[in-house]
Amino acid sequence: MPRIEVNAELCDECATCVEACPMDVLMVEENKAKPNHIDLCMTCRLCEVDCPNEAIKVYD
Repeated sequence: MPRIEVNAELCDECATCVEACPMDVLMVEENKAKPNHIDLCMTCRLCEVDCPNEAIKVYD
């Protein structure tokens, strides 16, 4: 199963990652992005690539 890490210090809750994800894996909660449905992640890494702050890392 994939693993998604969000660096809370770099995340500014812009929600770009949420919008980029075609599977609705991420959500913004308590002012930070976080995985919500990790079981749906296809490891396409669109969230990681689109994050303007490089706050997200996706691992297989």
